[in-house]
Amino acid sequence: MKKIFSLLLVFLLMIVSSKSHITLASAENSTAVKIPVMLYHVVKPNPDPNNPYQYPLAEFEKEMAYLKENGYRTLTMKQYFNILDKKAAMPEKPILLTFDDNSSDF
Repeated sequence: MKKIFSLLLVFLLMIVSSKSHITLASAENSTAVKIPVMLYHVVKPNPDPNNPYQYPLAEFEKEMAYLKENGYRTLTMKQYFNILDKKAAMPEKPILLTFDDNSSDF
């Protein structure tokens, strides 16, 4: 189950980074800003296998290593919104990491 979930997450990341985008429309022209977003809930060394919202720390570390090795640049929320508002330039491979639910592991 963990391997399937991990593979699914990596697959979704690839889809998000290649197809997902936020469109910013203006009166003059329309431009697409593509920023993949990865959402995590609970990251633990030994997650409960019956809880789909808990993610193995070892898999999380592998994903973070993949992002680093492949030149992804993590954004803060401020950077993310500044890029969307065209107040800041977007790095070549941006990514936004989010952690939902405000759990203790955050």
